[in-house]
This record gives sequence, structure tokens and C-alpha cells, in this order.
Amino acid sequence: MTTTSTYTCKLVTSEADLKLCFQVRHDVFVVEQKVPAENEYDEVDRASDTLHFVAIEDGTGVPLGTCRVFPATKPVHGLEKINGKVAKLGRMACTAPSRGRGVGKALCLLAHKALAERGFKAIAIHAQLDKEGFYKKLGYFRTADEVFDEEGIDHVYMANLLLLE
Repeated sequence: MTTTSTYTCKLVTSEADLKLCFQVRHDVFVVEQKVPAENEYDEVDRASDTLHFVAIEDGTGVPLGTCRVFPATKPVHGLEKINGKVAKLGRMACTAPSRGRGVGKALCLLAHKALAERGFKAIAIHAQLDKEGFYKKLGYFRTADEVFDEEGIDHVYMANLLLLE
């Protein structure tokens, strides 16, 4: 768990907290970015090896951000030669009012720590192209030059080798 003066980031351990994650994802992906709701939620959300993280405003309980991580089940673009477990980070979202407050960074760092503790060696993401700079600041790098479409949004393949601070 990570606590700042205004919000707390934590591993989701209850159905109530998972609903907060889904609320953030609905607000960001479905409402703001126009991703069809039926494409936003999938079997990975309920898989036993998926870890969800949520950032919650202290005092109000309002959800500010979320992400999920899960083991990669097939070779990951650009990480085929990694010797060890590889995870995928996805559904990273911060509500519009929370952006610029360090919420996304805090969530990613907490996810990195949890994965390292579980023996993962690398994380792969499909990063929205306009968020590439955010991920680079967290140690991610492109694993291919290709820009591809996912739900009508340009994405790039990126990875982090979990060289934790």
C-alpha cells in the first residue's frame, strides 16, 4: 500500500474495491475514450492470477485510478528472450480530475513492486501512443517501432525490465 497526503494506492482485496476499479475504467475508457463497454471488461478481470490496484481519495473514498497486471500466457512482442516470468500491465486509467497528481505513477510503482515480489522479470504493455512519455519516465521502452490500433486508439508496444528503484 502507498499513501500520499491526499490518496492511497492499494492492491484490491474486496469486491467493493474491484467495483471502484470498474467505475474508473468506465469513466475513462467507455465514457471519455468511447471504448464499447462490452470490449472493456473481459475474463482477465476475474482470473485468479490477475492483480488489480486502485487509488482512492483519502477522506471521500472516491476512486481516482486503477490498473491490472496478470501473467503473460504467450510470448510477448519484443520480450521473447526474457528468461523468467513476464506480466502484462493493462487497463491503466486515471480520472480526469486526478491527472497530474502522481496517481498513475504511484499505481505503476505499486504494481511493479508486487510483480517483483512474485518473481516476475518484466512487464509488457500496449501503451496509448499519447501516454508513451509517461511510461518512459517509469523505465518503459518501446519493443517495436510499430504503431497499432486498439479500440480506435493508437498504441505502441512497450516493456519494463523491473529494475526497481
